[in-house]
Amino acid sequence: MSGRLVVWWQLTAVSLLAVLVVALHLSVGLPATDHSPSSGSGIVSVPHASTSSDAIEQIQAEYMYDRVWFTGDVMLSRQVGQFAEERGADYPWRRVESLFGARDAVVINFEACLSNRAAFDWNNSMKFPVAPALLPAIVQSGITHASLANNHSFDCGIDDFAFTKSQLASAGVSPFGHPLAVTDLSVSTTTVGNYTVGIVALHTLYENPDYDELSAVISRLKAATDYQVAYIHWGVEYELSSHESQQVLAQQLASHGIDLIVGHHPHVVQEIAQVGDTVVFYSLGNFIFDQYFSPEVQEGLVVVLEPVTGLQARLVPVSSVSARTQPAPLHGEEREQFLQLLAARSDPTLQTAIINATIPLAYDLATSTKPRIIAP
Repeated sequence: MSGRLVVWWQLTAVSLLAVLVVALHLSVGLPATDHSPSSGSGIVSVPHASTSSDAIEQIQAEYMYDRVWFTGDVMLSRQVGQFAEERGADYPWRRVESLFGARDAVVINFEACLSNRAAFDWNNSMKFPVAPALLPAIVQSGITHASLANNHSFDCGIDDFAFTKSQLASAGVSPFGHPLAVTDLSVSTTTVGNYTVGIVALHTLYENPDYDELSAVISRLKAATDYQVAYIHWGVEYELSSHESQQVLAQQLASHGIDLIVGHHPHVVQEIAQVGDTVVFYSLGNFIFDQYFSPEVQEGLVVVLEPVTGLQARLVPVSSVSARTQPAPLHGEEREQFLQLLAARSDPTLQTAIINATIPLAYDLATSTKPRIIAP
């Protein structure tokens, strides 16, 4: 049986569990009205789920992967959706799907909502509904995890937010994160080689997460995993340098013991920093998006966690300049120039590592007391 087929069977076997997780999340009593922040209606108070101290281990399934990939923003609506309809559902993924192995986890920021409602204007400039018919291509490309902690997950309303979660889970993609709340359901855990990795999805464009709630979630995550990653929607659009608000929150997350911060939303690649012992990718830029007005919005960075002695973050620059909405890895001089420019505006202590496209995460940050899972 092929490696990808084995993974498919594993994901299919737990899809029912993921659907049950969705049902549990919905049972906390969210309002049944459309309160999309993008619509200008403001923030609606959302009751937070009640979670036990062992909820992460009870609810989140761990898989054994060779590597974990993190991408920037993925938006499959507007012209991306039009191209997919005209040229095939796999069109946006054709130049990157060979990057991802059968035993890799691939985490995206799913900047959209799934909906079947025909009344939607699929070309609306500020709302991003996506046809469920595109889901098989997402799975086929190798995507395993989708963060919904962003400002477009509610674009289709609260009912279609639930629909998005259930459709992703049924297809074998693990949805995690919420646009307004931080609970243990904001977390996904994986195993990479001999190390457990916990990922918490955060959205801070309107307000920062409640400090005590975030601290409690991270504490439970640290007790259950070796490495902790904050995958966060934040910052100012189209700015090549991080905003002070990002830097302050990065300091707070580092003080909580987060090992790696991976940001998205600005639609351009921002600098990489070292905050204490924490490596911070302030923004990975766009991965799949229909923005073309500058070279910067058509470039992105993909971060790959790989097991060595501990984990290391490998940098893979991508660009869709040569084919709109179709990212592809950069090679040769283009790749070298991208990394050199990124290094020049990043933390001086990381510049050599960035040029070499490999940043180690300190092994002594591993905090879990759980026995190691030894890969076969």
